[in-house]
Amino acid sequence: MSNSPASLGVQAQWGFGAANPVTVACELGPGGDQLKATRSRVMTEGLRGTRQRIHETTGDGMITVAGDVEIIPTYTPLAAMLPFIMGGTKTGSSNPYTYPFAETNTNYGSNLQGFYVTSDRKAKVFTYSGVNVSKAVFSCQQGQAMKCVLSLVAQTETVGNSGTLPALTYPTDSPFMWSSAVLTLAGTSRAVKDWTLTIDNHPITDRFHNSQTATQFPFQDFTVELECTLPFARSSRTRPRCRSPCWKPGASRACSPARWA
Repeated sequence: MSNSPASLGVQAQWGFGAANPVTVACELGPGGDQLKATRSRVMTEGLRGTRQRIHETTGDGMITVAGDVEIIPTYTPLAAMLPFIMGGTKTGSSNPYTYPFAETNTNYGSNLQGFYVTSDRKAKVFTYSGVNVSKAVFSCQQGQAMKCVLSLVAQTETVGNSGTLPALTYPTDSPFMWSSAVLTLAGTSRAVKDWTLTIDNHPITDRFHNSQTATQFPFQDFTVELECTLPFARSSRTRPRCRSPCWKPGASRACSPARWA
């Protein structure tokens, strides 16, 4: 029996960047890191006089790499992640900066190869290449810090030995707190109890062709959805409209009506 120490969740570390080794660290939320590779086996279904499988007649199928990662971003890692979500180049010389939408995510390189993620799970270190942000869900509620759940897809997973994570410096800037939130709907500032903002890039995830792993994840649409809970008031019971500069002209637009409390 092995006497090696257990891999505790509190020891996990997570980082990302445009190149490998990664350079940006970010705290994981309670949902943790669920990004993983799933390998399939192709089995012949022919009649062979027995119910037993013959392993020589099986082959390696596709390798799908996907999963959700919950992070609690501060300004530093969020500023580095937003270009990978939105696709455009940050503009502005001081806060507030703008992270515009782009038809093709130029931050993923000329071949849409994406970015890198490295996850230290103590027993082993997992590095993912060709990572794309399928969906980003930002949410917050009164009295809490903002969190973000990233639905990621990737091309490859490489497993390294424990201790091979590059040295990362975790940011010391403050989280985005609820009390700092400002919500404007239909030109009017609103009191808000909770909100969820979903940015969906709608990637095509079945482009494997004659490869075991996905070759790229072209984005086929772009939608933004805002859902929030507002105090009940007769004067405010109007259906809000999202007026975000990140809308893609002519794209499908989704906007949930506000809830009233």
